[in-house]
Amino acid sequence: MNFDTTLPEEDLGLFDTIDIFEKEFEKTIEVSGRIANATQELGKKIEERTAENNLLINKKPPDNGFSALRKFISKAAEDMNFFVKEMEKEIPLFAYHNENGMNAYIKAMEIATEFPLGEDDINTMIEARKAINYLSSVLNGVENQMEEFKISVDSLPKITSELT
Repeated sequence: MNFDTTLPEEDLGLFDTIDIFEKEFEKTIEVSGRIANATQELGKKIEERTAENNLLINKKPPDNGFSALRKFISKAAEDMNFFVKEMEKEIPLFAYHNENGMNAYIKAMEIATEFPLGEDDINTMIEARKAINYLSSVLNGVENQMEEFKISVDSLPKITSELT
């Protein structure tokens, strides 16, 4: 449980760990939002590329043949590569902040059992619990978007090495 703090872990008190949890949770939500936005943006790009593809296929005879198709595939691959690069930055950040936040929350729960809590302390813990529930719902949404994206990518034919 290496929290991002200047105090040694054994010196952390209840409010210290709650503060760490809240800060890490905020950062986790920020990263989750960026992941969700990037996923939605990629979904829009895929829809655009699908429409472009349908136009190419429906042209009789197709203009520029393979050249137009290759250009389309190159744009689709570029969209996906951009998304992958974004995820390579965001996923480690998400994992780091999520782990620190959850560890701080667990530590806070352990410390809380050592003394009676006042009403303000209980309210703080209730708010922390609500925050965890919210985070869970955000993560479920992102997970669903990622799963949908994976399914759509898996269904693509292996046309070029760039796209594959």
